[in-house]
Amino acid sequence: MTKTTYHSKECFKCKKVKILDLFYKHPKTKDGHLNKCKECCKSEAIKHSRIKSKDPTWVEKQRERSREKYIRLNYKTKQFDLNRNRNYKDAKYKNLSRKLKPPKGHEIHHWSYLDDNFENVFILDRQTHRRIHYYLIYDSTKKCFKSKCGQLLDSQQKHIDFLITKGYDLTKNHVSFFMTINHGKTNQKEKGS
Repeated sequence: MTKTTYHSKECFKCKKVKILDLFYKHPKTKDGHLNKCKECCKSEAIKHSRIKSKDPTWVEKQRERSREKYIRLNYKTKQFDLNRNRNYKDAKYKNLSRKLKPPKGHEIHHWSYLDDNFENVFILDRQTHRRIHYYLIYDSTKKCFKSKCGQLLDSQQKHIDFLITKGYDLTKNHVSFFMTINHGKTNQKEKGS
């Protein structure tokens, strides 16, 4: 008996023919992959979690499950090891939020961790801050971020331009205000100005 090899298949959701690498593996299907592509699976999962997140009971159960997983997989020790080489975990950076006092539900985003740019930050809502870090990788040698494709974002303008291409306009929609501190003087630009 010969085994048939498959190279591509059609997603039953989007009806596009794609290579098998774009489908999650599943041992019980004929070709060893799901019939729905990864892109459709992800969009469906996001849609499902947005609907479910409106239910407070579901949210609380998810939190409990996450806490249990954190303990079971010993993430505290793993995170401690990861944080050793991250200078943004330094007390100097953690205490900056006390000094700047961002509004409730907002966080400080550094585009660079060089001492010259220490207090040159964006104040973003918490959700946007977490989402933009999906596209960024911290370069500990240069003390700034780079994109996942390797583009070094070593200036504030490069950082802004890159995130605009990802749909985050740090000068308008997602920022409550932009803050630059120069020698004790605070300059705040309100949203939309």
